[in-house]
Amino acid sequence: MQESRTPIARSLVVTILFCAVLLTCLKIVSYGYLPADDALRHAAKAVSGKSWQEIIVMRPEMRTDRHHGWHAFLTAIYRLTDCEPETLVVVAVVVLALVFLVAPIPWLARPEVWPLAFVYAGIAASPPVMGRIFLGRPFIFTMTVLLTLCLLWPRLRGPRLPLGTLSLLVGLVSVSTWVNGVPHLYVLPLLAFALAREWTVVRRFTIVLALGSIVGASLTGSPVRFIWEGLLLSSRAFADSPLQNMLVVEFQAFGGDASFLLAILVVLLWRRVRGDWNSADLFRDPVFLLMCLGWALGFSVMRFWTDWGLVAALVWLAREFDQVAERRLSAATNLRLVVALAGGLLLYLNLSSDLQGRWTKSLTKEYLSQADPVQKEWLPDPGGIVYSDATQVFYDTFYRNPDGQWRYVMAFEPTLMPEDDLKILRRIQWSSSAFSAFLPWVEKMKPADRLIVLNNGGPPRLSQLEWASFIPDVWVGRLPRSRQLTDQSSKR
Repeated sequence: MQESRTPIARSLVVTILFCAVLLTCLKIVSYGYLPADDALRHAAKAVSGKSWQEIIVMRPEMRTDRHHGWHAFLTAIYRLTDCEPETLVVVAVVVLALVFLVAPIPWLARPEVWPLAFVYAGIAASPPVMGRIFLGRPFIFTMTVLLTLCLLWPRLRGPRLPLGTLSLLVGLVSVSTWVNGVPHLYVLPLLAFALAREWTVVRRFTIVLALGSIVGASLTGSPVRFIWEGLLLSSRAFADSPLQNMLVVEFQAFGGDASFLLAILVVLLWRRVRGDWNSADLFRDPVFLLMCLGWALGFSVMRFWTDWGLVAALVWLAREFDQVAERRLSAATNLRLVVALAGGLLLYLNLSSDLQGRWTKSLTKEYLSQADPVQKEWLPDPGGIVYSDATQVFYDTFYRNPDGQWRYVMAFEPTLMPEDDLKILRRIQWSSSAFSAFLPWVEKMKPADRLIVLNNGGPPRLSQLEWASFIPDVWVGRLPRSRQLTDQSSKR
């Protein structure tokens, strides 16, 4: 009788957890939440129907779309529904967060502990870190693949070839490569397997990584160039940035997240108290080692921790909770439903709370828009270029004007810029955005172009341009109309 109730109990637990995760995601987007960066440009690109070469001024050797699969997904939704960019952003946020939060459930003996582990980690970690799964960016799918790998890796170590697990992982790595374009970063868990001396797993995952990278890259139509450009971008992102503050924030170093370390120590003490301590096993655990690697490398680049080490930490915590729950909770007991309800409610309350306005900041966001006739006069003319040193100018302006007939010299990744423009940008950043550092761009400007500068002290002191501001602290500069008329007369 008890055995017959076991699958029913698990099914009810899974249903409760899925509903809790779905309600959490829907509650967050119900605030009107929109991420501030890449999710906006992904949605705008899908609506625009353009290639990146038509949207931004790129160095000639960069030709491929690094998120080919993700843009194909968003474009398909747009063509089916003819929706607004905002709808695509909401879909991205919900789908990716839902996939990440649901992914561990099938692989845990007692999945009801998963929300408890997540909330425990969320309380300990820096607040913005756990919110990253709601950024609506395709790297979240790569995090999901890593999470799944961290749960399934023991299946790769047995004497028999686990064809089902290998096929699943090849498929996941393939899709991850297609939608996010960074298969080379899976070398980090491969290193963790090697440090744990799991040589069978190393060999098998190397095959998974090779096959998944080839299949995913092939889906783009230019597999060799796709992989080569990914490696080139990763290397250039740091070589072209002599100062930390020239990097985007998530490429900068982090401070160690000391409260999270304390949370891990508490769990280790709990393990010792319950009599499960074995230091040899701990340092032969590739998931624990991947967590340590991600944390250590985070002192160089924050994303090693937020996207890799922290995911491993989540799995490690979930497994700790799972092992205890499997001993204490009978598979058929109704207490599992109580734990699932409590955990689901806690997850909902923890994530959906509008802590420090994290989900409502976008409600007061203003954008430059060519739908406004007055602003349209100040936005670039067809064929023009937007010059700016701020990525936010690109995100906001492209999102609100996906059909704009102009390009952006500074977009989501400075490394994509032509070499002369990148040098100008670095001089601007080196001088802390001194107005004089913008002069090379001003001298390059044509009547159709615009310079957009963020400045809270009035119009930039660049008398060569005339200025207007439609959003607080955002200034749009153009060549004076008199100069434009002179230029046009000289051409005649």
